[in-house]
Amino acid sequence: MASRSDVNAVAPANNISFLDFFPCPCYNLNTARIGFSAARRVVIEVLVRRNTMVKKISAQPFQGTAEQAARLEAVLAEHRGDPAQLMAVMQKAQGIYGYLPFEVQVMIADGMDVPLQRVYGLSTFYGQFALSPAGKYAVSVCMGTACYVKGAQALLDALHELLGIDAGECTADGLFSMEASRCVGACGLAPVMTVNEDVYGNLTPDMLDGIIAKYRDRG
Repeated sequence: MASRSDVNAVAPANNISFLDFFPCPCYNLNTARIGFSAARRVVIEVLVRRNTMVKKISAQPFQGTAEQAARLEAVLAEHRGDPAQLMAVMQKAQGIYGYLPFEVQVMIADGMDVPLQRVYGLSTFYGQFALSPAGKYAVSVCMGTACYVKGAQALLDALHELLGIDAGECTADGLFSMEASRCVGACGLAPVMTVNEDVYGNLTPDMLDGIIAKYRDRG
């Protein structure tokens, strides 16, 4: 039986696409005018941001119910023997559980008779899949270029101290989850953070305590 650490090790952390170098509509890179050092600096920034946004299997204890397991088994029975339906099965599984924890990925791999690595690869590649449960308040820090150069990483570091979690994780009480996102299109407000539908711009780390406290008080 594969372990959580085994699965977390199978996907490359820095699979870079063209869009990674132009992740923000307000950032223009004129390759005809920059030198090698500047280009290398851009690549390093991309790698740092990509590493921050790498998905990881949730470390929280799995709390699935027998009713959820029965619903997933019905989905697997419907599509068993048809690997082409793997994505559809994963989407339905996430609809049942709210995310795709390690245990659910194992059930999908066994039920569809596909390698666990394939399930994990799809779940980490496509943004529609979540590997951790969403908190009541989903905190997302934009890591687009404008936000990144204006201190988005410092915001993530401060949130880590405040919430005790990293990007892609959820607090034990289920109140907060934290994500590092691609450009949200509000570059004039950089750096930007969202909490559910609320948008906060021109942030500094010392402003976060008050913002988080407001949501904690709401419970």
